[in-house]
Amino acid sequence: MQRDNPKQLADPAFLSLQAVQTNLLDNSEDRKAVRTYSDPRFHSSKQSLVPHVERVNRQYVVGFIPPIPEAGVALTNVIPGSPTSENEQVQTVMQSSKGSQLVATFMLCSVSLGVGVFVLPSVLLLVAIFAAMNAFAMTAAVSCAEEPSTCKATGYEHLASLSMGRIGEFFLAVFMMIALLMGNCAHIQTVGQLLHDLIEWFYTGESGEYEFNWDKTAILYAVMLSLTTPWLFQRNLHGLSSVVTVVMITAISLVITCLNKFAEGKYPANVPGQGLTIGFSKVATAHFWHTDLWKAAPTVAFAFTGILELFPVYLEIHQRNHIKIRTAIIISNGICFSIYALVASVVACTFGQNLNPNSLYNIPPSNYWITFVAFFW
Repeated sequence: MQRDNPKQLADPAFLSLQAVQTNLLDNSEDRKAVRTYSDPRFHSSKQSLVPHVERVNRQYVVGFIPPIPEAGVALTNVIPGSPTSENEQVQTVMQSSKGSQLVATFMLCSVSLGVGVFVLPSVLLLVAIFAAMNAFAMTAAVSCAEEPSTCKATGYEHLASLSMGRIGEFFLAVFMMIALLMGNCAHIQTVGQLLHDLIEWFYTGESGEYEFNWDKTAILYAVMLSLTTPWLFQRNLHGLSSVVTVVMITAISLVITCLNKFAEGKYPANVPGQGLTIGFSKVATAHFWHTDLWKAAPTVAFAFTGILELFPVYLEIHQRNHIKIRTAIIISNGICFSIYALVASVVACTFGQNLNPNSLYNIPPSNYWITFVAFFW
């Protein structure tokens, strides 16, 4: 059989390893030496791949080359056991834009950054101890992201089964149901209320003065969900890069506005008795354990519900380029923690005891830049 028959090489059957072994290699020792490389990007791609098979001395090079560079990368495998030189070695190209460091970092940031960044200042106002606990939460997120690479877990279910067995699967199912219910309902209520207030302000010039009845609220939520539902049917998570961009712009705009109030000396916390309580003196009081702690805990859980989607994001990035995933985790962790800490501390110190549970409400609608960005957010 001709090994380099172009008609046979164009046959889709040659895309399988078995076909390559059977039709290309007539030596059993060579067949045992074949190594495979599977790239998940090509499984769902609608574009056909061109099989490329070449023999250099006693090196078999098997690769699948996409028709255009943007569709992917040329992946090759070299069968060991023969003398190699610089001219004979085939270098693996990892230049895909979808696997770039920037996109991987943005995808991980999109998991953590959301509505929660604007509610955490109220947590800092209630209990300063949670400022430190946020750091532990972000560290735990990094640990969870590194866990799949060590135990080969494919999801939280698999991880719970590996660590605790059946009892772990049971607890995971219960708490995942509670977390998703609370997180989704809280997000819908928070964003829906913000949209309601923006519409009210646009037509009446006032905000928070009028309440919609149940049928108008249902219509409002239906419209809002109709705008957001298409994001649920994305084939990958790259669409979230636009979401995290808007969140970052909103957070930065909020911080700049607060810093401007500091510069003018007109910040509400400047009033005696209205500032932020610094330190952990509240921990020794009964009010902390009976009231403040229980008010702050749901807000923290609400802010970090995005971590529930960490596994799918990790697996998608890892499949594209496993070399960059660890660096992307470290960078995104630093970005998210910096934004959370900056927004929480600056906003809480600016408004003090006058801080609203959603810090965006502390900025008047007449600040058109914040209102404009919040509308798109």
